[in-house]
Amino acid sequence: GRLGRESRGEQFTAALFREAEAEHLGMVLELSGRAAMYVVQADEAGETPVGRYNLTAHRNRRISAGDYIVAVEGMAGMDEMRDALEEPEFEVTVQRPALHDVSVVKRGCALGMWVDFDDSGTCLIVSQIHDSGAVSKSRADILPGDRILAVNGRQGSSSALLDELRGCEGLRVTI
Repeated sequence: GRLGRESRGEQFTAALFREAEAEHLGMVLELSGRAAMYVVQADEAGETPVGRYNLTAHRNRRISAGDYIVAVEGMAGMDEMRDALEEPEFEVTVQRPALHDVSVVKRGCALGMWVDFDDSGTCLIVSQIHDSGAVSKSRADILPGDRILAVNGRQGSSSALLDELRGCEGLRVTI
C-alpha cells in the first residue's frame, strides 16, 4: 500500500478507550514503517478498545488489517504515537492504503530494489530503487516507502514474498 502525498486512500478517526488499565489494544501493529503503524490484525468485535469500536462503527469506518495508523491524538511521530496508545482514552487517525498492481519483468537483470521487513511481518517495505535494476528499467510505479503486500497474487509472510520476488522472471507486485 502507498501512504502519504501520492496516496488516495481514505482517512477517518476513531475514538478508542480502555475499560481496564492493562487491557490489550485489540490490534497487532507492525512498526517497521517510518511514517505510520501498519495494522496486521484487528479485532472485529469483542472486549478490547478496537473490538468495541468496530462493533459500533459503520462497516466503512472499521479498523481493519491492512490499514495504517498515521496519527494518535493528532501526533504523527512514531515515539509520540506509541506513548499515546498507552493512555486510557485516545483518538487514532486511520488511513486506508491506496492499492495498485505493478508489473516488472527482470529480463535477466537483478531486481534493483532493496526492501526492509520484519521477520514476523506480512509485507516488505521498499527502501531503495537502483537505477540499473529491473524495477527502474520497467518504469514500474514503485517508490521508497511503498509496502509490498503481495507478489504474483501470493500473500503471506515476508519471507514468502521475498522468495516470490527472487524466483520469478515476471512479477506482478501489489503495492
